[in-house]
Amino acid sequence: MQKILVSRCLLGHRVRYDGGASGPFDQLAQWLDEGRVVPLCPEVAGGLPTPR
Repeated sequence: MQKILVSRCLLGHRVRYDGGASGPFDQLAQWLDEGRVVPLCPEVAGGLPTPR
């Protein structure tokens, strides 16, 4: 199964600069349930706080 790298804010995680989120979206939620999604927030992984 092919893995898909997806920003955490698109999965509904509150990691945007303003502490908000952009999702979750139906297709991404389905892929997450199937184990295809690798969630990542590059800004948080780089050490930036939320909200910024």
